[in-house]
Amino acid sequence: MKKTILLSVFLCWAFGNLLGQNVWKKKMNSAEVSLGFMRFHTDGEHYFFSSQRNFVQYDPQGTITGFVSQDATSPIWMDVRKKHDASTGHPYFWILRYNIPSQPEFTVAAYRPGVGIVNERTFADTLTEINNWNRLHIVDSDDSAIVVVGQSFYRKIRYSESSGFVEEWARPLNLPVTAALSHNGLLILSDESGVVTAFDADGGIVWAKNLGMAL
Repeated sequence: MKKTILLSVFLCWAFGNLLGQNVWKKKMNSAEVSLGFMRFHTDGEHYFFSSQRNFVQYDPQGTITGFVSQDATSPIWMDVRKKHDASTGHPYFWILRYNIPSQPEFTVAAYRPGVGIVNERTFADTLTEINNWNRLHIVDSDDSAIVVVGQSFYRKIRYSESSGFVEEWARPLNLPVTAALSHNGLLILSDESGVVTAFDADGGIVWAKNLGMAL
């Protein structure tokens, strides 16, 4: 009986210890990473990390399978998302860029491997200093569209190789947004005061809840 108990304890400890081990880890150059510009995504097959100057793709084993860097004089990258071409299925990337510090608008561009940045378009907003509480947020809509949440507007933007980036609609926004996501057809935004608000497809407020804590 004692042996059975000891064996069970050992197996539980070994299994728990195994789950707690790192499969892999990477260290980024701190000079190239600013907290307000860090983004981390996955498409189920790869991991994507972006900072204000770099974009890195990792496979599930942590091997770098793609790396893009820009020089220090270029506009700062706010976010990068992987998409697939509707006609060929080939992957490419959407990049949100911000011209700090004088321009309150932002730019959306496509980055195609082997080609570079193409089809840039600028959209108006009232962005000023970018920090953890004041930055752009992307909500994926489908493989050719996203919703970009800014400071004064949130807008749906669609892309095609022939037409570039086209704004389908834009709606006013008066929230210091800290996070954004889509769930069951609703756009859900949180702000720095702790209020979470859900909007329907027409921009109407479906519900709002104050969590009583800063987010």
